[in-house]
Parts: sequence; C-alpha cells; structure tokens
Amino acid sequence: VRHWNHRKHFLAALFIAPAMFFADWAFNAALLNTSVASASVLVSIQSVFVYSMAVLARLELYSHWKLLGVLLAVAGTALTAIHDIEDVDSVKGDVLAVLAAAAYATYTIQVRLFCPDNEELY
Repeated sequence: VRHWNHRKHFLAALFIAPAMFFADWAFNAALLNTSVASASVLVSIQSVFVYSMAVLARLELYSHWKLLGVLLAVAGTALTAIHDIEDVDSVKGDVLAVLAAAAYATYTIQVRLFCPDNEELY
C-alpha cells in the first residue's frame, strides 16, 4: 500500500470538488429564497440520495429496514416543505435545497469511491 502522491490528490479533488461547490452554491441560493429552517431541514434529505447512490454503486447492501429508516426521516422533512408550499419564492428555495441535498450526497459517495479508507495514506 502506497501513500498518495500529488497526482492522486489532484485527481480526487478534480472529481469531488465540483459536487461540493455546486452543493454549497445551491444551499446558499436556497437561503435567499426560503427560510433558514426550511433550507436546513430539506438539505437533510440527503440521506435518501446517499443511500440510493451507495446501493447503486454497491457500496451498501439494500435492506428494507434501512430504506424504511431513510423514508421515515424524509417524512418529517416533507412536512416542512408542505408548510412553505403557498409562497412561490419559498418553493424555488425548497427546490434549490433539494438540489443541494443531491449534490452533497454525490460528494459523499465520491469521497467513499475515490479516497482510501486508510487516512494515513494521504
């Protein structure tokens, strides 16, 4: 097992950074169009995206119990989104927050795919 060189660090950052930058941009844009509470709660649905992507990438095994847990967590999030449905600007912010959640999930999965588990290799 070899330590990472500059090239490996650069390539990992090249793949991972765009998702993180987009996620941060989308979250900040969401804050301009909806409440902080709504944006924060909605971005927490990233667990749905992380679990789905992890199963598709074969980083995680599918389980009905895990899926149920993720869906129960999202049910509470849906109630917050429904609360803001009357305000058109809030809906735009809510959509941006969900996009941010998907981008944060993409970032999380990319880190698991491109970076070794052993942090001493960095």
